[in-house]
Amino acid sequence: MNEQTIPGVIHGRDEFSDLDLVWPWKTPFRVTKSEHAYVRPWYIIDPKTEEEIRVTCNKIDYGIKNHLPYYIEF
Repeated sequence: MNEQTIPGVIHGRDEFSDLDLVWPWKTPFRVTKSEHAYVRPWYIIDPKTEEEIRVTCNKIDYGIKNHLPYYIEF
């Protein structure tokens, strides 16, 4: 929280394996504020291969007491 980042994962498919990434703090809020957030495709650039990956958001975990996001899964 002090670094204002949030960890997450992009689940692997046939083309690539799982990616563990760290996103800026605002990413979950941008995802949930958009229309059709859990169906809309998002484009993320793989930091290793520089290829563009199309993903959809599976879930965002929120804290019980503070209701702030702490994990995001694509």
